[in-house]
Amino acid sequence: MQKIKLNSHEMLIIAKNGLIGFEAEIVNASDRSLMGLKGKIIDETLKTITLETKNGRKIVPKDVVTLSIAFPDGKVIVNGNDLLQRPEERIKKWWRKIKRGLPKWKRHR
Repeated sequence: MQKIKLNSHEMLIIAKNGLIGFEAEIVNASDRSLMGLKGKIIDETLKTITLETKNGRKIVPKDVVTLSIAFPDGKVIVNGNDLLQRPEERIKKWWRKIKRGLPKWKRHR
């Protein structure tokens, strides 16, 4: 599976919006039966994402997929391994990374 690194803008989009409620498509997976699966993200846990598809709900492990998520700003390709944490922990961690990359005058507390 190809490793895709998120840049700070993409991390900020995901941290700001979260994942729940957005359309996603699995573009790459080590389990070929998951390839091409599309749906709305309705739940997220530490290791899984639940998609509401036209054929019902599918629980997908994050560590075996690469997702294309459609945000209002455009689509973002995300390696599931980059999402392997609870949403609230991910937001906290990513915000610290983004904040470190900002000039001092833009860092607000």
